[in-house]
Amino acid sequence: MIKSYNTLYHTEEDLIKLRNDVGPYDDENVLIQIFTYLNDLEAIESIKSEVLEVFPNTNIIGSSTAGEIFEGKAYDKTTVISFTKFEETKVKTLFIDGITRSISDLEEQADYAAKALSADDLKAIIMFSYGVTPNYTYVNVLPFITRLKKHLPDSIFSGGVAGVYNFDSTKLSSTFTESKSSHFGIAIAGLYGKDLSVINKYNLSWIPIGKKLVVQDAQDYHLKLLDGMTPAEVFKTYLGEEIVAGLPMSSAEFPLVLERGGKQMLIHPSRIYDDGTFEMTHHLHVGEQVKFSFCHVGLLALSANKIYNELLDEEIQTNFMYSCAIRRNVLGEDIIVELSPMADLSNSAGFFAYGEFFDEGVDEYHRLGQTTTVLGLREGKKTDEPVEEQKLPSYKFTERRQFRTMRVLHRLVDKSASDLEMALITLSQLAHKDALTGLYNRGYFDQKIKSEMKRQGRTDSPLSLILIDIDYFKNFNDTYGHVSGDDALRGVGACLNQLVTRTDDVVARYGGEELALILPHTDYLGAELVAEKIRASIESLEIPHKSSLVSDVLTVSVGFVTLNEPFDVEEGFDSSLLIEACDRCLYEAKENGRNRIMGTVYKK
Repeated sequence: MIKSYNTLYHTEEDLIKLRNDVGPYDDENVLIQIFTYLNDLEAIESIKSEVLEVFPNTNIIGSSTAGEIFEGKAYDKTTVISFTKFEETKVKTLFIDGITRSISDLEEQADYAAKALSADDLKAIIMFSYGVTPNYTYVNVLPFITRLKKHLPDSIFSGGVAGVYNFDSTKLSSTFTESKSSHFGIAIAGLYGKDLSVINKYNLSWIPIGKKLVVQDAQDYHLKLLDGMTPAEVFKTYLGEEIVAGLPMSSAEFPLVLERGGKQMLIHPSRIYDDGTFEMTHHLHVGEQVKFSFCHVGLLALSANKIYNELLDEEIQTNFMYSCAIRRNVLGEDIIVELSPMADLSNSAGFFAYGEFFDEGVDEYHRLGQTTTVLGLREGKKTDEPVEEQKLPSYKFTERRQFRTMRVLHRLVDKSASDLEMALITLSQLAHKDALTGLYNRGYFDQKIKSEMKRQGRTDSPLSLILIDIDYFKNFNDTYGHVSGDDALRGVGACLNQLVTRTDDVVARYGGEELALILPHTDYLGAELVAEKIRASIESLEIPHKSSLVSDVLTVSVGFVTLNEPFDVEEGFDSSLLIEACDRCLYEAKENGRNRIMGTVYKK
């Protein structure tokens, strides 16, 4: 059984009262967490000294804060002391000092930490990390934590980045254990116990908004090109110069949201380079898509109630909360909506951080932002009695009008953005379509043949091209008129669309009465079969053509070519050579009487 006792610390008397409440305990089964608005190391050492005088030989980890959490409420300029007494679980603390920006140094320190912490029954790791220098230059500790997680994959990680009171950009944040305090360190507590159950939850309620932005150039944490622009240009375009002037801190209110591993993560720049590129709080991969986002307070109560019921079902005995300072600033007094339920479950304490650490023991480790995370702990087995889902007391979730308004506003904005995105897709498709036939146009054909030839060069898969010419079409227009000619072209186009059903195949109006097909992954025999089907199907339409010199109905001549061997761009082989070869086959079909097919295998 786990028991937690929390106090707002002002004097030694508060510690003595806490000691009386705690009763007997074993030193190695105790974790004391200290969350303080003070960042001065001398002041922190003084607090630790008084705590250790009342609770000698205990394990302590602590952090300077941007606000404190105590029994379901948010505080400022206080010191919260959380005393957790385990029955069987053992506690071990570790301090890593001298944190730098160097990824190699961070990974080396993680290797050392893993050796010091590793044990079969290690269930959870709580970390408080240094992360902000004066003027809000971030030190991204994610490489350290990612490496540590690889060494200790079965442990659940939690905690946050140390903050400073009132966002004071002239001060350094601080972290500490019972033996060490520093402005440049990571305080770690390992929890060891075979019967310890660890449940990690988080509440985001931050909603994507606007268009999708594609990562086009990125290397690890360095974002270079986003949607055709530098990140600075993107932020200026969508958020304005005021936000850009305040980067990186100003981005926290409108962070980018990325979905990875089934989870939404908020990311923002940790460093701004002179060329407009950013160092981000997370690594990004080329091709990933992100959106800007905003805090949706209308979903806050719904999400908080969901987490409450999930932790209630797990029968947790204590919980710790690590929430985002920016989140608190955005929500204001509404932050109580997600803090107070946790105090109803069990004694609860925590702090407002500059980033939250989160994982569930299965996926890659996450450094979140703008979230509230809850670490729930239980010793022993559940009772296995079903817990009825319940709403929290009504006073907890009395909804403001603002909550309902935000939900409606979000639906309006989200639906509008979705409609706009679909409209842009439609416009893009229309830009690639021929207005008369509905087939792809020549511009799209030219793009597609080039991209397919590049793919063929990589995969060594055959590629076939077909060119089609309507026989004596000028005579058709002269005899029946251009309106009937347009109808005939539409009919031929519809016939081709019915014949070609693979998603990768392309049917295009090449020009005038000429049409073209691009057939990826199609060899010579396959192309020959398609070409003959086209010729026969057009003839079977039985469109009258009394001025044709080859038939009484509309017919076509077809040329096709297959590329089997990979081409080499450096040798000057491009799409025009394949098209010319196909055009020669079409010319031969017309010279040999029309209404026939002619093909070849391209040879360099």
